[in-house]
Amino acid sequence: MIRKANILTLCLLLATLLLTACYDYDRYPHDAEELSKEERLANADSLYLNLQIVNTSDVTRATESGNHLENAIYDGILCIFEGTDAATATLKNATAIDQLISNPNPTGATPRVGGTETEVNITQRLAEGTHAYGSNLYVLALLNTTESGFSVVGNTLKFDGAAIPDANNDNKITYSDIQALSINSVGSTDEHVGLYMTNTSGLVPITPDSHLFDTENDAATHFSTGHLTINVSRAAAKVMIVSGLVSGDNITNITLNGTSTNAKFHTMRWMLIPEPGYTDEDFTDFHQKALASGQAVYVKPGTSSVVVELQIKDGSFLIDEAYKYENGADIKFYTSTKPLVDYLKEGWTSTFHNFFEAIRLRTAAEVFRNPTFYINDDGTVSVTLTNDMLTGEGEQEDLVSLSNVIKGLLTGYRDGKMYYTFSIGTLAANNSYTLTFDDSSIIGIGRPTPTPIP
Repeated sequence: MIRKANILTLCLLLATLLLTACYDYDRYPHDAEELSKEERLANADSLYLNLQIVNTSDVTRATESGNHLENAIYDGILCIFEGTDAATATLKNATAIDQLISNPNPTGATPRVGGTETEVNITQRLAEGTHAYGSNLYVLALLNTTESGFSVVGNTLKFDGAAIPDANNDNKITYSDIQALSINSVGSTDEHVGLYMTNTSGLVPITPDSHLFDTENDAATHFSTGHLTINVSRAAAKVMIVSGLVSGDNITNITLNGTSTNAKFHTMRWMLIPEPGYTDEDFTDFHQKALASGQAVYVKPGTSSVVVELQIKDGSFLIDEAYKYENGADIKFYTSTKPLVDYLKEGWTSTFHNFFEAIRLRTAAEVFRNPTFYINDDGTVSVTLTNDMLTGEGEQEDLVSLSNVIKGLLTGYRDGKMYYTFSIGTLAANNSYTLTFDDSSIIGIGRPTPTPIP
């Protein structure tokens, strides 16, 4: 009986509490409606904003539109500014967009979320703890920020983990302060990274009475009539180098082995130099990062150059080691040591022998009896002339001296590869540049390494 009495008492108490709760709720059903919408927005615990993000900008100086990988959006930050106009409005708060917006979709596939590949819809809760919002509001979207340097800590926008510097040193960030930042990376088209994007035409004004809502349900219900459209574009400049030559095509300005026979094109690769100037470290990983014809790279706007690797062949044969002989205006390109040595022998009596008194009367066959050549990493060539039969006074010394002279006339090329640098001027954001490497690009024999020779 005691156990039953306790249970009964508990039930009665619970019923009383429930009745009290119902009574309080029913007693004040319209209190919130007594406030104006402006008052509710100013005092709300949370606010919701409908956004339609449109990414239809071309990525070209002509008519090339971005593909589904370039249009993909993975993450974003929503920044709210407040002020009398867009130019002087200052950053009030920032919040990470809490929906996955749009992954890349194959052509014709159904988008994984609302919208299309170039248009996505968001109902976003604004940052908490920062109300009241005033009546002069603006919005900025920062999208695909994974590699850009932007992040949100609490409700504060950070760049490289630190406060954003402001021009007036008053701890008030304007849109121009954000524009002045040099972003770390424009990203890529790899999955879960994406190309960095932001507003195309500056801050977009918010009309609180039309665009801000008390609840997520209220916002979603009024999306069609109460959304804000933000047009975005990419910060990236897209660069692609394509070959106008196919394997076997003649290269007009390179002839082989002292004949009129043209070198043949085999293949090309390339790498963009996003910063002006050249240092050794720019090219140490060229062979790991170089791109093939038709591949694209995405870089920050600015002045750039491109290094192109050309691989040639001799007829249908690939080249192992090649040598450029340059003695004043006499320039020849040899695809093996045999024709090179033959040429040196031919020129022994007319070019070299009078400069080497000890071996002046020796024949070319004696002087070049056992030549060896080794191509160093920097394209220089180590040359050794050996003939133990030359035992006269000063003859071995003259062989060494002649070896050094020939070394200074040679440049070595491994695998028939040579390199050229082309300036491509200033790259603009949200533009695409497709450049063609063809026979007219090859004005002569290139350098032996990616790094330009000082």
